[in-house]
Amino acid sequence: RASRPLRASAVPDAPADPRAPQVFATGYSSDPDLAVAVQEATTLALAGLPRPSDPDAAAVDLAVVAVSSTYDGNYSPGIVVPTLLGTVRGGELPGAGANRYGGGASHLVGCTGGGLVGSARTADGGSRRAPVESEGDACVCVTLALLPD
Repeated sequence: RASRPLRASAVPDAPADPRAPQVFATGYSSDPDLAVAVQEATTLALAGLPRPSDPDAAAVDLAVVAVSSTYDGNYSPGIVVPTLLGTVRGGELPGAGANRYGGGASHLVGCTGGGLVGSARTADGGSRRAPVESEGDACVCVTLALLPD
């Protein structure tokens, strides 16, 4: 089945105040190439986080990645983890450096699933996001969190 928007209004933009006690941001990609999908979803999630005052030292507190089981066994942690962390750090991956956390992620949790829910850019291509549900399609959902001490 094709991806379809959920019956909900658009997800509001992430708080602009970097002093917020907690911030969660989610990205979604349906690219058939797993490494590209992880990079795209992570880059979209990063765009929803406030820019850190020290990008070289800052770290995301929690990264949660869900990978569709339709990648036919190619969802190895050897692909997913380095791609996600490289994108968060803003290193060698193109397009990842706009909002980076050079300290990577303090904690990383991952899973696979037959159906995933995430948020994707709206059709107008702006910064607004809309919830998306995907069942039986290749997709990746990444949620990044900045948590209080």
